[in-house]
Amino acid sequence: MKKFFFLLILISATVPNALEAQTVVQQLAQNKHIKVTLRYDLNRTVDGNYKGLFYGYALSNWTLKMTPEGGWSVIADNLATPESRTDPLFQEKAVLQSWGSTFSIDKDGKWSKIHGDPVPPYQDFPPAIPTGISTGDTWETSGFVFVGPPDGHSSVRIPFLAQLKYLGPVEWFGQKVLAVSARYALRYHKEAQGLVSAEGTRDDVIYYDTESGLPLFLRENVTQQFEYLPQKTVTENGFILCFYEGFLPMNRLATAENLTKDLQKAQIRDVDISPSNQGVRLTLNNLLFVADRAVLLPGEELRLSQIAQALNAIPDRDFQVIGYTADVGSQESQVKLSVERALAIVKALEEHGVSPRRLFYEGRGGKDPVATNATEAGRSLNRRVEILIRND
Repeated sequence: MKKFFFLLILISATVPNALEAQTVVQQLAQNKHIKVTLRYDLNRTVDGNYKGLFYGYALSNWTLKMTPEGGWSVIADNLATPESRTDPLFQEKAVLQSWGSTFSIDKDGKWSKIHGDPVPPYQDFPPAIPTGISTGDTWETSGFVFVGPPDGHSSVRIPFLAQLKYLGPVEWFGQKVLAVSARYALRYHKEAQGLVSAEGTRDDVIYYDTESGLPLFLRENVTQQFEYLPQKTVTENGFILCFYEGFLPMNRLATAENLTKDLQKAQIRDVDISPSNQGVRLTLNNLLFVADRAVLLPGEELRLSQIAQALNAIPDRDFQVIGYTADVGSQESQVKLSVERALAIVKALEEHGVSPRRLFYEGRGGKDPVATNATEAGRSLNRRVEILIRND
């Protein structure tokens, strides 16, 4: 099985059966890229009316650099999907938004210099297991949780004090881990970003690696109520899951060169391939759609079949399909058509064997043109679909 690495720890502390602190730092130095996966399943009631079960999903790709003081500076590339009424785990996922964030973690595990909402929405939590602790022992730690009010407001950072208990060794998917339980309360009464108050409790189970002392997994059972302006009460209960996985970034230049050779050998044209900061980007030019619709014409079958075959040869990476249009008509109609065309490409890739679990899609309308919209030739270039092979 894959081993998950949770970085938010007090890296100077030791744990039972753990390596010395310097060895932990060295292990972290070998995992300078961390893939964070977060999902939540929450039952929601608004103003006393039950709205149903909602699923959420987010990814974050962390790039870490050790500071002279022994801590870390982190650059994160984040992606979140829209809330869904169906479990998104086994299907393709729309992209609601993507954004960057940065922060620092000092040698004691404390966060600072936070710019942009972090994924997951915690700060200074979970902590390391204290030195010399025995099964049943308890301790306290402070932290913060970020709560995102509706209507596009920025998140509000809420402080908390958590009570923790060391549960000792347990089995988790056939792996021996160290277990810790935690509980903290949400208590917030101060208007900010549309949020007036927050009340509730969160109960956590955290699993730590027995060798390094690094947390592997966190499950948080949630019961909470929020008061928003103007006079809106939201009650939620359910759970949040967090995984952190160390990974090696792809060789972007070699991947781009290999893809180019494969598609040239298959005589597939009108596909530009280039490395980017986020991975490797394939630009599909001159796609044959029914005019102003998201219906592919039969002539695209061979090209998409060969692209799917090439993508399937790349293991352990996700693919983000991005649709674009020419800047013609309303912005709303442009975005709608670009989303529909991106989804059409996703469905075609699935038909040719690409797993839905690896596919994300979004539409950006007429944004980011690659040519002028003043000529038909330029507009034709702007009507394109890109496939990003994500670095994480």
